[in-house]
Amino acid sequence: MSEEREKRYWVGFNLVKGIGAVRFRRMLQAFESLEKAWYAPSDALRRVGFGEKHLENFHLIRSQVDLDRYWEALHAKDIQVVTWMDENYPRLLKEIDQSPPVLYVRGELGVSDEIAVAVVGTRRVTRYGRQVAEEIAAGLAQSGVTVVSGLARGVDTIAHQAALDAGGRTIAVLGSGVDRIYPPEHRRLAERMTGHATRCNEFPAPQPHHFGFVSGCGGGRGRREEWGINYRRFCSRTRAGCLCCAGKYPCPSKCGNQSFDPKGCLSLYGCCRSFGDIEYPRQATTEFSQANSAS
Repeated sequence: MSEEREKRYWVGFNLVKGIGAVRFRRMLQAFESLEKAWYAPSDALRRVGFGEKHLENFHLIRSQVDLDRYWEALHAKDIQVVTWMDENYPRLLKEIDQSPPVLYVRGELGVSDEIAVAVVGTRRVTRYGRQVAEEIAAGLAQSGVTVVSGLARGVDTIAHQAALDAGGRTIAVLGSGVDRIYPPEHRRLAERMTGHATRCNEFPAPQPHHFGFVSGCGGGRGRREEWGINYRRFCSRTRAGCLCCAGKYPCPSKCGNQSFDPKGCLSLYGCCRSFGDIEYPRQATTEFSQANSAS
């Protein structure tokens, strides 16, 4: 059986609501291939953790979706399917507990993307917030660090644009699906990213929560908004280093962190003196791990 043929069944199971990383691992252990699992009887699937609702959802997808036609539709849109079994699956993402079994990708995922930092924050950005986001993203990009964000309004957009302006790499993790740009005014930015960036998601259709996916791609930065707070929470769960820009940038004496619980969240100023320091993301992640192990 070809690798491409097997991937179609990864996509099929990924379409089934309620089937995630845990059941994927159980199926691979029990059936050796997902093609065998796709045609397995219900009793065999129950033994790997399928409940009645999972079986109902699975049988619905299996009866309604033509995997060959679905695969052809993905390729027609230049969407690549990357699974745990692929060498270009992001190493850092694979290390989190609930790493998505399937990624839908437009663009390329390369070895250079292993050194990556997620830059996230408020959608209602101020002039000061814009300055900070631009300097952080541009400095990282100039150092060869891939900037990850979500292509949302506000800090996300600024981070992607600053990384591109600096001649760097950027990855957009989309909650709207890789072939559906939201908000629509960001289509031009998405087109600009062609050749210099990657758009990816763990689902082919829109999904409201993808903080875990973003945090698995690198450390991050947040403001006191739902995005930043949720992102910090997911960083803690996924053991990704989280850095926050608190106080008045760039003065270290103003670094009183009023917005974040300091446990498990490092101040940006404590980890680097210059954004031109390539060791910044590595050192931050190391210090974060040591702080967590000591608590």
